[in-house]
Amino acid sequence: MSIKEVIIELQAKVVATTGDALADVTVKIYDKENKLVDSLLTDATGQFVFKGKPNQAYKIKLDKLVS
Repeated sequence: MSIKEVIIELQAKVVATTGDALADVTVKIYDKENKLVDSLLTDATGQFVFKGKPNQAYKIKLDKLVS
């Protein structure tokens, strides 16, 4: 078996300081040059999954949260 491509998979959860999961939060992923790579929404449990290239630096930003 030969490997044609390798990806990383980041699974994370967005929570409030109370520990409550935050649904429908926009998660933006940027590369090291601040270029937008992906934009995702958290699910009902506050989770999101990002798939990217290994050996790359990524920055994760959340849209403003309104309480």
